[in-house]
Parts: sequence; C-alpha cells; structure tokens
Amino acid sequence: MSLPIDAVWVNALFYDHFQWAKPGPDESLPYDGRRHGEVVEHGFVDGCGIGQGFGREKGDQIRWRVKLTKPLANAVVRLRYRCAFPSASFVASGLFSGVVTLAGGDDPQAFMERDLAVGKLAAGEHDWSLTALGDAAVELNGFVLFEQNAAEAVRFAPHAWALRPQRRDALRSTVLAFAEETDSTYALSWTDDILPIRTVANDDLRLLETALKSPATFTMRRVPDAETSEYVTVLTHRVFDLEPGQTAWRDLRVAVGKGGAAGELLVADADALDMQFAAARQKFGDIDRAAGDRYAESAERLLATAATNMLFPIWTGGAWVRNYSPGREWPSVYTWDSGFTGLGLAKRTPRLSTALLDTYLSPVQDKQAAFLHHGSPLPTQFYQFEALWNLNGDKAFARERYPKLKRYLEFLLGRAAGSTCRTLGSGLVRTYDYFYNAAGMDDYPAQMAMHAGGLAARVAPAISTAHAIRCTKLLRRIATTLDLHRDAEAWSRDIEALSQALQTHAWDAQSGYYAYVVHDPTGAPTGWLRSAAGENFNMGLDGVAPLVADIADASQRRAMIDNLMSSERLWTPSGVTAVDQRASYFDRAGYWSGSVWMPHQWLMWKAMLDYGQGALAWRIAQTALDVYSREIARSGLAYEQFDAFTGRGGGWSPFGALSSPVRNWYEAYYQSRTLSGGFNTHIRQQHWSAQGLLARLNVEGEHAASVLVVTDRAPRKASWRGKAVDITLRGERAAEIVLTPGDGVLELIAD
Repeated sequence: MSLPIDAVWVNALFYDHFQWAKPGPDESLPYDGRRHGEVVEHGFVDGCGIGQGFGREKGDQIRWRVKLTKPLANAVVRLRYRCAFPSASFVASGLFSGVVTLAGGDDPQAFMERDLAVGKLAAGEHDWSLTALGDAAVELNGFVLFEQNAAEAVRFAPHAWALRPQRRDALRSTVLAFAEETDSTYALSWTDDILPIRTVANDDLRLLETALKSPATFTMRRVPDAETSEYVTVLTHRVFDLEPGQTAWRDLRVAVGKGGAAGELLVADADALDMQFAAARQKFGDIDRAAGDRYAESAERLLATAATNMLFPIWTGGAWVRNYSPGREWPSVYTWDSGFTGLGLAKRTPRLSTALLDTYLSPVQDKQAAFLHHGSPLPTQFYQFEALWNLNGDKAFARERYPKLKRYLEFLLGRAAGSTCRTLGSGLVRTYDYFYNAAGMDDYPAQMAMHAGGLAARVAPAISTAHAIRCTKLLRRIATTLDLHRDAEAWSRDIEALSQALQTHAWDAQSGYYAYVVHDPTGAPTGWLRSAAGENFNMGLDGVAPLVADIADASQRRAMIDNLMSSERLWTPSGVTAVDQRASYFDRAGYWSGSVWMPHQWLMWKAMLDYGQGALAWRIAQTALDVYSREIARSGLAYEQFDAFTGRGGGWSPFGALSSPVRNWYEAYYQSRTLSGGFNTHIRQQHWSAQGLLARLNVEGEHAASVLVVTDRAPRKASWRGKAVDITLRGERAAEIVLTPGDGVLELIAD
C-alpha cells in the first residue's frame, strides 16, 4: 500500500463497534479471541479484514472512529473490498452518508475499490458506519481517507516478500539480516562446534521438524525459489559424549537488534555475557535438590519442557502474543491446557505464569470476548489465579483481576450476551455450543455417545456445573477479601442454586457417580444418559468431579472416594484413569479411557486435601511422580499420557501443559519452603525462615482440611490457632497437618 502525505488508512478489523443482526452463541466468546467478522488471509492489507458473511443479513453493522491530525479541504474515502456476488448494499452514515453499493467483479478473489466524496473535513475524531441492507455478503479490507487531488497517489499492490536471510559468518557465530523487510538483525553465537549452517527454501515446517527428529539421514525437499518465500536456517549440533556424572555446558546465544547492534552484542566481552547469563538464571532460580531426591530430574525436565514450549507470534485479539503451547506442534492458544502450564510455572517463575494468566483473561474494555477461548472451556485460569494469589497474598493482584474473572464466570453461568451455557430447565451448566469437549477428555464415552445421538443441545454433564461451583466459591472469597459484600452475597446464591441443581438432578446413589442429565426439547430434565447395558454412562472422572466443588453429603462423598481409589474402578497401577474399569464402555486402548493423565488427578488430589484425606492425596501424588520419573529415566521424553497398567508414556512429546501437575506435586512434597492446600484453604500470608513457617490461613467449609509444608529442615512441632497439632510425614520431607475450619495462624517449627 502506498499513501500520500496526510492520508489515513483504517483497517476494517479495527472497528469501534460491530454488531451482527442475528448474533450467535459466540456473541461474547469468539473462538481464538478473534474479533467478530475477522478474517486473516493473504491479499488483505495488514493480512486481515472483515468477512465471515458480513452484509448477508439486513442490519449487520460496523462503525469506525477515525482520527485526523490535520483538516482535509476535499476529502475522499476509498474503500477496499471484495465481493463474490453481483453487488452488496449498505446504508452509510458519518463521514459519508447515503446508500453505498459495492459492485462485485468477475474474479471473486480480486479486490476492488470504491471512492466516496466526503468534502471538507475538520481535524479531530470522526465516525463512519455501514449498515447492511442484506442483499449479499462482502469482505472489507479497510478504507483510506485522503485529499481528492492526491487520488493517484493511493495505490494497492501485492507485496513481494524478500525473506532470504543475508548471512555474515564468523568463527563460531553468524548474523542473519532481513534488510529488505526490516532493520532488525538476528545474531547467533556458540561455544562449541556446530555442523555447517544450511539455509533451506521450504514451505513445509513440519517436514523440517521431521528432518530434525529423524535419527537417520534425511534429505529435505527443496522448493524452487520461485515457488516459496519461506526460508529456514538450520543449525545442528555435533554429537558429544559425557562420562557418568560429568557435566558440560554448550552455549548457543541469540540476540536481536537494529542494524549491527545484535552482532556487536555477541562479539562483546565473553565474561560480561557470562555474568548477564548468570544473573538471568538466578532470577529463574536453581533446582532445590535434596540428598537422595529421586524425582528432581524428572520434575526439572518437565519444567524445562513447559517453559520452552513457547510459540511466537500467535495472532489473537487483533495483536501478536506469546503463548505456551502444550507441544510446539500446535501454533494456537489453548484455554484449559494453558491454565495447567501456568500452574506448573507459578512457584518457580510467577512472573511468567502471571503473564500467561493475563493473556487468557480479557481486558475489561474488550466488549467481545469474555475470555480467550480455544478448545475445552474448563476454567483452569481460576485455579492458576488461586495458586498465584496464595503465593503472593496481594490484594492488589486480586483487585486487578477480579473484574476479568467475574466476566469469565458470568459467561459460564449464562449471563453474558449470547451465552447458552445455562439455558436448560435444570439449571445445570453445559458448554457444547462452544466445543465438543467439556473437560478435555476427548474420547470420554458418555460424551461420544451424546454426540452420536445428536443430544448435545439437551444434555448437561456433571463436571461443568461442578467447576462452575468451585470457581464461584473462589470469586466469593475474592469479593469478601475486597469488601465487595453484595457480590459475595450474589455468589452465595449462585453456589446454592448450582449445588441444588446437581444434587436434585444428577446424583446416582446406586453407582456412586453423578450422571449426564438428559432434557426434553423444552429443556425439562427427563433422566440420565445410560449405556446400551443400562449403566450410568458417567461412571468416570466426570461422575466424581463434584468432589472438587465440595457440595456432596458424607455418604455421597464416601461413595465417590471409594470409586476413585478402588483398584476395581478408577484406580490403576499408574493412577486414576478416566473411566470405571467395571463399565461396559471401558476401553483399555482408549485415548483417555485406559490411560492415565495428570490434570484431573491433580484436581482430585486437591479435593482429597480439602477432605483431610492426606494419605489418599499422597497415594495419588506419589504414584504420579513414580510413573513420570520412570518414563523420563527410560526414554528421556516428556509425554502427555501414560498407560494405566504398564505406566509407559504415550501420545505427544515434548509435552508440558496437562502434565504440569507433576511439577506441583514435586513442589508440594519435596521443594523447600512450599505450603500447599486444597481448594478450601486460602493462604493469606506466609513467612519463611530457617526455623520454619508462620502462615495466616483461612480454611473454608465444614470439615477439617490437610495442608502440606516443606521446610528447610525436618519438622519438629506445629500449632494451629494457638493449639498444638499433629504432624504426619509424607515422603521424606513433607509435613501434613490437619486443620479445623476457620481463620487462624499456622506455625511450624523445624529442627
């Protein structure tokens, strides 16, 4: 795009207001954080614009706000668009008022331009809107506002990208410059031999990944320069040997700067660079490895995997962001996976975890997206926030994020514009209008049967309501802390209504599981989803999910815990699997059924702490730590799932995200100066010293809860609210202490 002086370009995507005439369920939750109407495609200036059928319905509307720094004597608006139909008509108001007809062309992929005379225009802000008459859809790239006598200077033409890097090689270093597209340069240097650097013209990055992973010789398919503008620079390290117990450092340094600045940085004094690296590493922290600690290496491997599974750039919300992917294969945002990544990072690097949390919590001024959504809408960001708040005890941290979390939850409770999460007469929560998968378990049998039967609009699982209750309890806690008493009272009413809905409609006393509740076409509950054999189809992790919410009575709780920990039901040699082994629909070879995953086990572990079941919590954590560390020792690979009976890893590697609870368990039982509790335990303050811990806590609920404390030295005695309490050692280092409900001070003194 070429523009004259004082002309203003406005991309259609960056509007001030947008409204579909017939909004859908995504009115407050566009997928991937995309703006309503957004299209991202080659051929658009800036690579983006408005489409998705805009203009097809009468009343579709868009409005922009334009800021002119100087007045225009005879202004013209030039609109750039494309239309696959004979024409599309709109009523315009503002800069130009009247009916605007945009003619289609012979080539539906070709962009066209339409000039509209505006006349004299003062400096300042101006609005312009288009309201569809509904005759046809159109794609809008944007418009230029300029002086009429400069019309010839406004030009649009395809950009020929020149991305072949210009290399400047030296001993053990190279500089890559993209001078034709940017003034940035990327410099690399290393401290050991690297195989010859290759620059490959290639349009398939997955082929490159295969080449790098292949143990055999691999010849990359080369694409003639005329067919691609994508280039990949590959550096491959030579194999080197280490003796048992030997440590060696191999550094690869990367710098980016303007002009030659990057290259100059890397040829600077090596000692100074080493000092900078040491300072940066100190911020990240060193591993706390106790003598004989058999889990440290695997926990560190997982942390390294999660922390380096970062992708940039990811386009969302009209901007480029950094994002931690479950595995580098998937260049996308992921809602529930990212919450677990943040949990794994929270203690070791709270700054990065907080940045990740804030990526998924929508700014209050964002009127379109209640939160950043991709995939299963299980609200793990609430648990990530809770972990960070327990660590920092900062009211300001909670005050800043409370409005964002509130908006997130209001959507899940069906109170946001367009939300269909709570439209059923039972009052239960369902999210199937947003993703096929409610809680991350892709092939969960009840869910698959529901979809196969075309019942997604009329069925509510137990897990969505259970987590909505737990999130509501968290927001009630925040509101109480911030003296937002009306909010706290409103959240209490929600908790009561949601709990009653689950207890009334979903509890199956015969099986000891909550059920998928089926509704008739009017939304009235009619019964439970059952298998062909007549069983409750929800005999699995979804059916015990209300343990997280802490709403069950003692007999219900006992039945669910029995199902969870019985080796004939959900418990396996490798931990908790997703489906009861007695069920006719249990699949030994399933992706979730027949496998063990870490995320829902972590949720159950937290629930066991809430109920004072420290021995069961330890059984879950220790088994998971053993399974994960054995696989790391065998293969060195960080997997996503584990066979329920052999414990061998499977699925994707290197995988972080949903495996991150392994890191949390390691910290809870082995990391010095770690205080952990269940969902009902709020850590207000914690003060550590060589002598032990002094912490102010609030234990919610009606029953005693367990906390775990790892001190620098062996724990000797503890008190809660001024009275001595017993200590139970879990593993080699963790002190479990059972606390009665209420607010108080926990003191633990170490030897």
